[in-house]
Amino acid sequence: MADTPTTRNSELFFPAADGPFFEWHQTNSGSDNAELVSAELARLAYAPLPRIETELRRIGYDFLETLESRRLLSARAAADGFLCRDPRSGTLFAVFRGTETGNLDDLLANLLVDPIEWRPGTIVQRGYGRTFDELRGPLEPWLLEPPGRTIATGHSLGGALATLCAYDFPEAELVTFGAPRVGTDTLGLRPRQPVRRYVHCCDLVPRVPPTRFDEADIEDLAEGLLDNLGSPAGWLAAASQTALRQSARLAAGAAARIAAARGWDHSFAHPGPLFYLDRRG
Repeated sequence: MADTPTTRNSELFFPAADGPFFEWHQTNSGSDNAELVSAELARLAYAPLPRIETELRRIGYDFLETLESRRLLSARAAADGFLCRDPRSGTLFAVFRGTETGNLDDLLANLLVDPIEWRPGTIVQRGYGRTFDELRGPLEPWLLEPPGRTIATGHSLGGALATLCAYDFPEAELVTFGAPRVGTDTLGLRPRQPVRRYVHCCDLVPRVPPTRFDEADIEDLAEGLLDNLGSPAGWLAAASQTALRQSARLAAGAAARIAAARGWDHSFAHPGPLFYLDRRG
């Protein structure tokens, strides 16, 4: 990861395309750098599988398993994640890839926002629950009775899947980056289960799905999206944005009525403490 944050589109849409990985990594370090490792592993998950294996070998990590879900729409897509281990500390990492640009299966997982009972008494977003269940099988031999420290991690969509992993395998710590809301407060992690949730100040992903599917929360989300587009220049652009905001308010009202008709009266929440990042760190 670069020492100085940048804002290039290539880094936003293709996180693994730019620069080497683990530049800061000290193979002989005895300090607990698990969160730095988690951040870089979450970025590495976007890379092709041969690159993942090469980078893990370079820092002395063992590549253990590939995680792949069914492909309905995207025949040629990267793996959904992987398992690796640091042989020096014995720490096992379950790493989940975030949304891949142009991957229609990932888009579908993000758009299936209707609440479902995923486990008895536990309400989550349908797309995330369905995707994780397709990945769960390869995780069981490693995570049901882990011999040592285990961390589930991921960015964006990967953070959502890591959250479900930590719920299903409660011995795992959870470290996420820009993760969306996954479920309601019924998605409770065990008491004292370590959770670190990192969120960037300008990232809208942690604000979806909205807390509630009512008009106010949906409109607030739409306003945030429009605010991220920046201030328009000139009277014509300003008038266009005013019309766009009015359309967004009307769409929010329509979406809220659809949600009410379907009985989506659930309140979505994030698990664990928040670490909020701005451009000053």
